[in-house]
Amino acid sequence: MNPVLHELLRTGATATPSGGTVPLQGNISADEVALLLDVLGEIQPAASLEVGLAYGVSALAICSALTTPGARHIVIDPEQNAKPLWDGLGLFNLRRAGFERLISFYELPSYRALPALEAQGQRVDFAFIDGWHTFDAALLDFLYIDKMLPVGGLVVFDDADWPSIRRVLRFIVTNLPYRVHKTLPPGAAQPSSQRRVYEGGLRAAGAVLRGASRLPGLEKPIARAFGGELLGVDRAYGLAGACIALRKVGDDRRSYDHFVEF
Repeated sequence: MNPVLHELLRTGATATPSGGTVPLQGNISADEVALLLDVLGEIQPAASLEVGLAYGVSALAICSALTTPGARHIVIDPEQNAKPLWDGLGLFNLRRAGFERLISFYELPSYRALPALEAQGQRVDFAFIDGWHTFDAALLDFLYIDKMLPVGGLVVFDDADWPSIRRVLRFIVTNLPYRVHKTLPPGAAQPSSQRRVYEGGLRAAGAVLRGASRLPGLEKPIARAFGGELLGVDRAYGLAGACIALRKVGDDRRSYDHFVEF
């Protein structure tokens, strides 16, 4: 592991150019770093992309796994140099780690940077989505990344247990040629007792609803009324945990009016 990345994970803080330290916030965990290193080692990308830099923990992990000669990592973050938020410390850590030569940095909102990159013909083998977390923003990030990603490429979503991000994932696996490739290792993030009670209630209610949906004429109305969470879509497709890697398994050949409830 790169020494700067190891330092950030060990101390929970980042050095600053002035010689001080700042506590990390909003960074991925050591378990998520391990997941990124694992899947990146499988595909050895020539080009990767990341939405959201913050203090640079995920970027450091991605860059440390770029072993293909000439590999590049694209980073998009409109707030990287904002004070007192990230204050340029993500880029500072990438320079400290010796990764500056690998980076193409875009200090733009992703809804501007990604369409421009796609229009230029940019292709990436791997992408990490950890930007603005509303449903529409995350889905838009994915839309353009999908157009740059070849069959066999991987896209990883952080905070995949947030309701907004989980619904994006649910749409992707039910409507597009993507499959869950890897999630956090079992036990990496134990659910709270409240979450376990909640999920138990979901399973019980979902069993009743799935039985009712098999009755003639009720499948679509129930799907529209209760949605994928109650109907067990997450369990059926393997959507679990706070970090989920999806593999693109085919080209998009949907008809213009295709839609599957999610």
